Amino acid sequence: MHEPMKGPPKDEYRRLLKHLANLKPDRPPDSDTLKYLVTSLPKLLANRNAGKIPQFGREPRKGSPGELSLRNRLWWLRCLPMANRTHLFLLSPEYPVYESPKSRLSIDLLGIFKNDRDEVAYTAVIELKWKSNNPLYALFEVARNAVLLVQSKLRVEGSWRERVEKAYPPDMFKGRIFSEITQEHIIGMVVGPFEWYDKYCRQKKVCIETARKLRRASSGIRFEFWTFPKGTQCSSAPPKFLPLTRFW
Repeated sequence: MHEPMKGPPKDEYRRLLKHLANLKPDRPPDSDTLKYLVTSLPKLLANRNAGKIPQFGREPRKGSPGELSLRNRLWWLRCLPMANRTHLFLLSPEYPVYESPKSRLSIDLLGIFKNDRDEVAYTAVIELKWKSNNPLYALFEVARNAVLLVQSKLRVEGSWRERVEKAYPPDMFKGRIFSEITQEHIIGMVVGPFEWYDKYCRQKKVCIETARKLRRASSGIRFEFWTFPKGTQCSSAPPKFLPLTRFW
């Protein structure tokens, strides 16, 4: 049974998250660790005053080799067609969020998610993986970033005013680009290759159950797992990554 360490809750949260990152495909996650991480999610606090308002459309600079190539290919496309007449319009790569008091984190891709069934568009917080870590760890990463983003509503809306106009000209949109940035209008997406999910197939059930628990803990943020066409390689041409389909 998991024994909580002494010290600041944030340090404990990070320690357990790091431990989860190294979970092997054939090992079940510790139930007490998952419970602690789920119940800690609503307690995470954003630093709304850290840094200047970031620009949408800025060029990405950082990332591990595989995930960097993946992110750049998707970002180059800007608009991603998905299954079931759904589209994902990308706003920014490596969008920063700040955890109180001073931690800087980043969202791999931030976008607008819209299908023909819902009247509103969702703000999409995307965590990309290319065969690194595991889907359960990626789920908690995207959940943390989504919760911090909701708390940074004014900063995110301000990013549209500060956008790189070469990427997004002034007349590209009229009116609001976002729906309300609230828990009910956010979707957290883990996106990775088919082979990565297949490797961790034994974690499918716990990933789906944990996503449901995180939705309740976050007061309504949806969490889903998406993938590319089977056989897509990291070096594939950008169109080969389409369409994205929901996997779990």
